[in-house]
Amino acid sequence: MTSTNTTIAKLAALIAGFGIVAMSFAIAPVHAQTTTTTTTSTNASLQAQIAALQAQIAALIAAQGGAISVTFTRDLTIGSRGTDVTALQSWLIGKGFSIPAGPTGYFGVQTRAAVAAFQAANGITPTAGYFGPITRARVAALMGSSNTTTTTTTTGTGALQGTGGRLDSVSTLGDIQSSLNENTGDMKVAGISARAVGSDLAVDRVDVQFDLTGSSGSTNLNRYVQSVSIYQNGTKLATMNPADGSYQNKVWTLRFNNLNGVIRNGQTSNLYVEVTPVSSINSNEMNQNVKVTIPANGIRVSDSAGVSDTYPANSITQTFSVAPATTGKLIISQASDNPFATVVKGDVNNTTTNVTLEAFNLRANNQNLTVRSIPVGISVTGTSNVGDVVQSVSLMQGSNTISTKTVTGTGTSAQVVFDNVNQNLTSNNTQEYTVVATIRKMGSGTSGTAFDSNDTITASTSPSGSWDVSDSNGNTVAPTGSSIGGTVTFQTVGLTIAKVSATANKSLGTTVGSGDNTQYAITFTATAGDQDIYIDRSIQNTLTPSAAGAGTAWATTTSSTAGVTNAGTANLTAADTNSGDTATSYKVPAGSTRTFTLNVTLTATGTGFTGVQLTGINWDTVSNTNSSTNYYTAGLDQFKTADVSMTTH
Repeated sequence: MTSTNTTIAKLAALIAGFGIVAMSFAIAPVHAQTTTTTTTSTNASLQAQIAALQAQIAALIAAQGGAISVTFTRDLTIGSRGTDVTALQSWLIGKGFSIPAGPTGYFGVQTRAAVAAFQAANGITPTAGYFGPITRARVAALMGSSNTTTTTTTTGTGALQGTGGRLDSVSTLGDIQSSLNENTGDMKVAGISARAVGSDLAVDRVDVQFDLTGSSGSTNLNRYVQSVSIYQNGTKLATMNPADGSYQNKVWTLRFNNLNGVIRNGQTSNLYVEVTPVSSINSNEMNQNVKVTIPANGIRVSDSAGVSDTYPANSITQTFSVAPATTGKLIISQASDNPFATVVKGDVNNTTTNVTLEAFNLRANNQNLTVRSIPVGISVTGTSNVGDVVQSVSLMQGSNTISTKTVTGTGTSAQVVFDNVNQNLTSNNTQEYTVVATIRKMGSGTSGTAFDSNDTITASTSPSGSWDVSDSNGNTVAPTGSSIGGTVTFQTVGLTIAKVSATANKSLGTTVGSGDNTQYAITFTATAGDQDIYIDRSIQNTLTPSAAGAGTAWATTTSSTAGVTNAGTANLTAADTNSGDTATSYKVPAGSTRTFTLNVTLTATGTGFTGVQLTGINWDTVSNTNSSTNYYTAGLDQFKTADVSMTTH
């Protein structure tokens, strides 16, 4: 601190001392009128001295432009104590926000009122008086303008947005390792998936327990693993030495504080506990069971208002063991950008290129691996032969083509072997590959003998087939795991749909008994094939549309709270006009694209969370869609809004 700041701190300490003395006089028993008079006089004298000291502090702070040299590294609320509380109080006083007791170092109701006043003056909501991430960031910005302060926030990725946040869809992740080998990199041993609803959420704390009661070996956790880390979506948030945890009854507890993880509103995030096995496992600890647990309420998150909550409701437990390194391992898994089910416009005159069928990962464990051959399965429906649909498939790594193979197989399934690919995979690293196809021109024969509309294709990668993999010792490696791409449906007559945006805007209920009102909007593009397409503009509220002529379908999301809103109102609007539009349908001319928006308005009839999703689009090739049974549903599980908190007042 500067000399002026030191003076401020000393004056703050004096005020704290005088405040205690003043309180002791205030609660002294009154036995006589003379005692009361003396006490009142003494109190008045002390209060006058406190007021004088507060005036000196305010003058000193004002002389510095209101600057206090301090780093705020935590949230502050009722009951908080410390030098950072003193500094915050001094800064608020210097900015004109009254704290009658002065900078005492204790965060009480007066400090909360001052923080709330500061929040109101700076447009921060809610004005709850909680000194959380948003308020800290605003104070940091104001302090930073005088180049005197650096403030550390807990989010690390920008201010949190939204209100009334919570975690939803909390579930256990299954892609973890139960059998670890010595001398490997970070390995997933426990995982949890959750979605932020109502607000961005800062991941503040994660507790992890390692139970060694099932082991007959050492009770020292660092005899099994040399480090423990927390990852969020592949990004390491923190690492701890096992020896730094607390120990009781063969259970080690590691607490990861001050994490910089953020789960954005409406997004699903994966949190993993990963361990690095020891470089050499002793015989006493070899293959012994270690139980790893994320305990109930072991994860703490904070929303944009600084309100914290803990998850999960029930503990999540997995078991792993560590063994000596053996042969290398190759693990197949579905990549994060593996395509969803979709509809692709085919062509009756030309081939259709660059159709992505699958994205998969290959991970090498224990040792470096050389992959010489990769087999990929191709299956079709609606026609007799794979070769009638697929002309060729390519194995891609990023934008680079590794190998291309012509497909000539008969039958509804075939295996394409990409040989001589010579892929070198480094131990404990993952490489992503994609399978991209060139599709033959579509015929007009009878379904099941030729390639027609509504025929499908799916690609998959599994351990079976002509793999050629070896580790650095020359041992043959048999892959494990699997991956499958989304089903691709081809159409010439029909439409394809692409999501543009999904929003939700809430208006609060303003009178007693009134409910919050939310306007949901899902915007998408519709592209017609080789014929004009007509979209039914009537509306159906159902999760599984099927009835002829029932119109564009919507439903509340499966994660919504039941019984929170009314049936609502809905309509389908177009971003432009077309002369072929009618009162019952919208026209999408052949080969063109139009933009539409599903609008839904819901009013709260209870308290909970509600989102909206598009579930089906009723279409036909004639303007009278009332009898049409054509429903577009492929991949629509991604066409949804975030869940919004709703309540009646």
